[in-house]
Amino acid sequence: MTTAQRNQRSQSILALTVMAILLSGSICAQDGASDPSFNIGDSISGANDVVYTTVLQPDGKVLIGGLFTNYNGTPRKSIARLDPDGRLDPGFNPGTGTGFFDTATPYKQVYAIAVQPDGKVIVGGWFSSYSGIARNHIARLNSDGSLDLSFNPGTGANGPIKSIVLQPDGKVVIGGNFTSYNGTVRNRIARLNSDGSLDTGFNPGTGASSDVESIALQPDGKLMLGGYFSSYNGIPRKRIVRININGSLDTGFNPGTGADTVVFSTVLQPDGKVIIGGLFTSYNGTVRNRIARLNSDGSLDTGFNPGTGTDNGIYSVALQADGKVIIGGYFTSYNGTARNRLARLNSDGSLDTGFNPGSGANKRVHSISVKPDGKLIAGGWFSTYNGATRDNLARINSDGSADMGFSPCSGANDVIQAIALQPDGKMIIGGLFTSFNGTVRNRIAR
Repeated sequence: MTTAQRNQRSQSILALTVMAILLSGSICAQDGASDPSFNIGDSISGANDVVYTTVLQPDGKVLIGGLFTNYNGTPRKSIARLDPDGRLDPGFNPGTGTGFFDTATPYKQVYAIAVQPDGKVIVGGWFSSYSGIARNHIARLNSDGSLDLSFNPGTGANGPIKSIVLQPDGKVVIGGNFTSYNGTVRNRIARLNSDGSLDTGFNPGTGASSDVESIALQPDGKLMLGGYFSSYNGIPRKRIVRININGSLDTGFNPGTGADTVVFSTVLQPDGKVIIGGLFTSYNGTVRNRIARLNSDGSLDTGFNPGTGTDNGIYSVALQADGKVIIGGYFTSYNGTARNRLARLNSDGSLDTGFNPGSGANKRVHSISVKPDGKLIAGGWFSTYNGATRDNLARINSDGSADMGFSPCSGANDVIQAIALQPDGKMIIGGLFTSFNGTVRNRIAR
C-alpha cells in the first residue's frame, strides 16, 4: 500500500470514527431517524404517560410534570427537563423522582411546577417522597434536579397540590385538595414562607369548600382561585373567587351564581379582566360553554362572546402577547368549527381561523405554554398531533402546525463500534446499543 493510500484510509477511518461518536451521543435530526424500511417502528417516544404541566425556563428549556415514568426510554419519574429542541436534558436528574412510601398507591404524579428567579424549582402533586426522602405533595429542587433540603415543609400537605404561584417576595401560594399543612388546618389554599414553613399571616378561615384547581396572582397581590368549590370561608362563591393578600375574601369581586361546574384554568389579562376555562356551561345564569371572560368586579364580560363555545372540557388557557387566547382540552369543536383539543381565539372570543391545528391532538391537552417567539408547548395525554407522532408533548408553530424541529430523539443508547455506508447514503451501524431514538435496535440498525 502506498503512502497516499495509507493516508486516505486513515482519513476515512477518522471520518467514520467521528460519525460514530456523533451518533452515539444525543444528536437528533431528521436524517438520523430510524429507517422505517429496515424495520417499521416509531422513533419518537417522548413521555410514556400523561403530561399535566409544562413550564418554560428563561433559558428556553422546558420543565414537564405528570404521570410518566420515562422520557424517550430514559427513567424520569413524573418530572423532567428538556433542552429547547425537545431532547432530554441530562443535567437535570431527579434520581428516583416522586414516589409513595406506601407501595400499594399506584399513582405518583406532578400537577404543578413553578420556577424561582434563582433557578430552583418547586413541584406539587400527589406524592409522599422525592428521590427517597419524605416530601408530602410538595418539594423544592435545585437547578440540577436534586432535592433542596433547605426547603422543609415538615409533614407538608395532607392531600394533592394542584396549583402553585410564586409571589415576588419569595412566598409560595399553593392550592389543591388538602385540608391541612404541617398539621395546621388549611382548607385547599395556603401560603408558605420561602423555607417551606406555613405563613400564618395568610389566613383563609375555613378556606375553599372543595378543590382549588388554579391560582392566578394579580399585580396588587390579590389572588384569583378557580376550582370545584361552592363557598369560601362560609360565603357562597361558586367555582371562582378573589381573595385579598392576607387570605380573606375580597367582596369587591362578586360572581353572582358563578360557574355551574368546575373551573380548571384562570388567566389574568393586563387590563384586569380574567378568562376562565373548565367544564361549566353557564356563568351567573348566562350560557357560556366552557369558556368566559369576566370583568374585574366578577361580572360577565359580554364583549367576549364564544358563541356555542366548546363541546367538551377546557383544561388549560394561555394568553398571547397580542391578546389572543389559546385553549386546550378534550373538545373537538369551537362554536361549531372542528378543532381537536387545541384552538386559538381572537380577543373578542371568536375563533381565529389563522391558527389551524389540522386533525390536532388525538386525545387530551392538559397544559399550554406560550414561547416568546409565539410557538406553543402543549402537554397532555395524546400520541399524535395532526398525524405526527408526539407522545404527550408537542411544540406547535404559530399557525397551528406541528413543529417538526422539536423531537425527543436521543440517538444510540450505547457505543457504536462500526459503521458501513450504503451506496444510497444510508448507514448500517453496529455496537453495544439496544435502542436508537427510543426504538429497540439490538446492536444493529440502519
